[in-house]
Amino acid sequence: MGQCLSGGGDDNTLILWNLPRILNLDALAYGCAFVRDYLKTNIAVEEGDRFICK
Repeated sequence: MGQCLSGGGDDNTLILWNLPRILNLDALAYGCAFVRDYLKTNIAVEEGDRFICK
């Protein structure tokens, strides 16, 4: 059984997914960390909105 899954798009991108890591991922924690990082680093976000996701 393989450890990777690949996917491609019309824009010639290739994504390799690490299946063991994805299957054991805490999706809520990962998503919140992603949004938190976006809010902190995006210059278009107003200063008062940077800490909406804690």
